[in-house]
Amino acid sequence: MIRALFKGSVGRTRVTQYLIATTFVSGVVLAAGGASGAERTALGVTASSMTAGTWRELQTEGLTPELLQVHNGVYMANILEYQNSGVWDPNSRQVLFVGGPHNPDTCRGKFIAYSEVENRWRQEKDPSPDYIHCTHSYDHNTINAEAGELYFRPYNKPEIWKYMISTKKWSKLSDIPQREYNCCGAIEYFPERRGILFVGTSEMAFYKVERDSWSVPSGRVKTGPYHSTAEYSPVDKVLIFGGGSGVTSVYRMDTKGQVTRRTDSPYPLDSGGHSIFTADPVSGRFLLFGENGTFYEYDAGKDRWQLLNQRPPFFDAGEHGPVEGSIAIPIATYGVVMVLTYSPRGPKVFLYRHGSGPGQGPTGD
Repeated sequence: MIRALFKGSVGRTRVTQYLIATTFVSGVVLAAGGASGAERTALGVTASSMTAGTWRELQTEGLTPELLQVHNGVYMANILEYQNSGVWDPNSRQVLFVGGPHNPDTCRGKFIAYSEVENRWRQEKDPSPDYIHCTHSYDHNTINAEAGELYFRPYNKPEIWKYMISTKKWSKLSDIPQREYNCCGAIEYFPERRGILFVGTSEMAFYKVERDSWSVPSGRVKTGPYHSTAEYSPVDKVLIFGGGSGVTSVYRMDTKGQVTRRTDSPYPLDSGGHSIFTADPVSGRFLLFGENGTFYEYDAGKDRWQLLNQRPPFFDAGEHGPVEGSIAIPIATYGVVMVLTYSPRGPKVFLYRHGSGPGQGPTGD
């Protein structure tokens, strides 16, 4: 049919000018003319169809129970246990996550990735040395998108490792100097300060990546013995952290490095499978999902918590209650938050649009 329609030199010109390629991505049929490559993906199309306050399930390839499962030597576990978040790399347009099951003696974690272009999940080569991904990662995944570097802290190690996304190479970045470095704290990259905040047991330290130097911010903090959490808002340009096992204290770090106590959270920020804490890339508001089935918004500018009257669909999709076995990944490119949820019946991916504005848009298109 196309040959008949475009015979001759005029036809060939029309092919060059008007031919519309049709792309099939996970059952979605899209015209390629007039849209960037990123916007034609399943992720891009699904996100762009969403309005504020809505959820959508994203159909992807390669996301099987086996991808997320590992045998810990006793029973079949999964790598989303006791975790808070993964990261989004806007340059390579992929989600990255390092995690592991209970029982660190087995060293059977996994490093997984999701490619937006392929709409497919895959397992990456194991980090080396293997103790990097032995067990749970809590809130130990963070990213320096400008440098194309994933930073990761191994369980119960006073170390931070760097993964160069372009070369897929691991190297040790630095040793954490704090005495109470805690097995299961938090690290978070602060772009405006070009460094990483580490939160331990009522201790904190800040690492300047370019200077390879540590400092201790002024002030005191109170966090739980385990599972503290730290997340960054690209809109408000603040880092909110604190919490831990049963602790509701919350702190804010600004671009000058000043730390101030804020209103306690209505539910603990706890990266040990008891809550999920993340940031909406459009409004800058923080989102707190509790294992008791609650969903809160936090406005860092007004220092105000608000209970939201909705039940996120991932609360009923997992194996062990509302938040255990799920992680959140802010996708700034499209202005949504992705939630990956494990279930032996079949893992699921959900997208949530909190703010009403657009995302940052794809890079390199």
